[in-house]
Amino acid sequence: MLFFLSCLPADEDTIWSGNIYELQGSQLESSASSSIHILSPEGEQLYTAEAPYESSPYYREFSLESQDLSKEVLLLVEGENVYPTMYVGTTPSTNAIWLNGALYGYGKSWTESFFLSLGKEISSPSQGQYAQLIGRPNEPTDWANTELSILHSSGEEYAVERYRYDDSGFLLAIQDGEVFDRIDLFVSTDLPEGAITIDVHRADESMSIAYYAINGTVINATHLLFIQE
Repeated sequence: MLFFLSCLPADEDTIWSGNIYELQGSQLESSASSSIHILSPEGEQLYTAEAPYESSPYYREFSLESQDLSKEVLLLVEGENVYPTMYVGTTPSTNAIWLNGALYGYGKSWTESFFLSLGKEISSPSQGQYAQLIGRPNEPTDWANTELSILHSSGEEYAVERYRYDDSGFLLAIQDGEVFDRIDLFVSTDLPEGAITIDVHRADESMSIAYYAINGTVINATHLLFIQE
């Protein structure tokens, strides 16, 4: 769902670690000022990663208790230069690292410019009123002709805007009723706080992905695989 894990030899404690980044322009930058937290699926904070080495200020390390191994969790990246950025992942069963670039915070100016480039007016995360969602399928062509929607725990359904790159590299909005061979990006804006489910449908296939929207955050739904339920 979120990223792959590379396992290391087991030690006395179960350590989950890796580098942390921020997206401020066209590429990721190492982030010494950002922090990362593990939350329960309901949004309760469970762990805050430590920065144990002065020589590697962007390296972060969780020390996990046994009852929290192999659990689905939320991960939240925070920092002075980024909007709080939310992920879904699974804690490892033994010592592990996350891949470089897997966890990053969306830069504040990048986030505002990104939604403006799509023609979307949003409630800025700085106002702390809603959550915004950015999704990227792992294999865009696996998502050909899929319909997406978001169901909130309140019972409300929220629209999802889908986009694809054309042969020239331009990002185009996918219109209702259009036949398309890929989804490269999707967004949903101004989601109220609470449990949400991304519902994905294609012909007789479907799947659902659960998140928890927290006001003032950007949900980064990346590396998504289409897995038929």
